[in-house]
Parts: sequence; C-alpha cells; structure tokens
Amino acid sequence: PVGEHQPILSVTGRRLASQRAPTLPYRTYRARLGADNPENSKTDSYATHRDQIKSILLSWGMPEVNAEPTSKILSWDDLHGVDSHGMSMLPGYDNLRRTGRANMEARPTIVRESPVSALVDGGGGLGHVPSHYAMGVAIEKAKKTGMAIAAVHNSAHFGATGFYTLMAAKAG
Repeated sequence: PVGEHQPILSVTGRRLASQRAPTLPYRTYRARLGADNPENSKTDSYATHRDQIKSILLSWGMPEVNAEPTSKILSWDDLHGVDSHGMSMLPGYDNLRRTGRANMEARPTIVRESPVSALVDGGGGLGHVPSHYAMGVAIEKAKKTGMAIAAVHNSAHFGATGFYTLMAAKAG
C-alpha cells in the first residue's frame, strides 16, 4: 500500500531500524493505445500511431519502402507492451541519423547464402528493414527445405525480437 514503509536491510540482511524507505505503489493498469479514448477503436489508434511514426521517418529522408515496415514494427512493439523498443527509440535513431551512423536509405542485400541459410547486409541502416527481409528469406527457404536461418550484419537496432519470431510462427 502507498505510504507504508519497508525497513532498509544491510548487506547481511539485518534491519537498519533508523532508516526506512517508502514502498512504491503497485501498478495495476498499463496503458495501451486507444485505452483512454473510447471514441476510437484500437485499430484506428494503431493506424494513427503507425502513421505518425512513418511521418517522422519520411521527414528524415527514409524512403517509403523502408518507412512502411519500420513504422509497422515500431508500432507493433508499442501495441504489444514492448514500450522500450517502440517509438521511444526514435530519439536514439535520430541521433544515429544525425551523426551519420545510420543510413536511412539503406537497402538489405544477401551477401552469402545456401539452400538453408542467408547472410544479409543491412547497408548501415536501422535494423528493422533488413531483419524483416531476412526473416522473409528464412521463411521461404524453410518452406522448401524444412528449416532455415538468416543473419543480419551491418545494421543498427532492430526493435523487439517478438515481431520477427511471430512472422515465422504465422508462416508455420
């Protein structure tokens, strides 16, 4: 409960009676897109959220072909409670862009492959596009051979891993 205090313990586990720390309230509600506005459906809020992120990416010079999957993945992260990997990453990505450490126009390419594997070069851009591409390649290879793997190098942060594993799970 709010306002109650828990004793501070020493490294040996003994209570230090003269020092007390307040406990934090337990968080029972976690906000989700559209949760506070019943007039909009979650689908509408998600689309608006995704479009806002996409607008930011486009304003940075990211081509539409890259901005679409990147905004989709960042919005998915937020919608599924992985707030640390969604739109909260935009300031860091902006810093990468401004310092020349992320190429907004990068396009992924396969630099090495076998029937069951692919190595994708991310072109020095954000990791969402090459990771999405690599998972698509792995899925297609797995449909033909029964299993496959793809790896990406030369790219920045790629968001929450769950998005890509869900792609594979949905593909069977």
